[in-house]
Amino acid sequence: MVENKTSVLPRMCLRMIAEQTGQSPQLKTDLIKFVNALGAAFQIQDDVISVTSEEYRKQRGTYAEDI
Repeated sequence: MVENKTSVLPRMCLRMIAEQTGQSPQLKTDLIKFVNALGAAFQIQDDVISVTSEEYRKQRGTYAEDI
């Protein structure tokens, strides 16, 4: 879910930049792995906040929506 939800837009941007600047296939693979890990870290943080923050729950109107 994370790779196809949270990471998809940054990954697409990095792929376009890497392609336009002529980067090596290995660097492209490394960038994609990094962005996927970054997206997972963001999603985990968002999930923890949604469970622990009363204010966040009030703003979103749901409890633990992604878990």
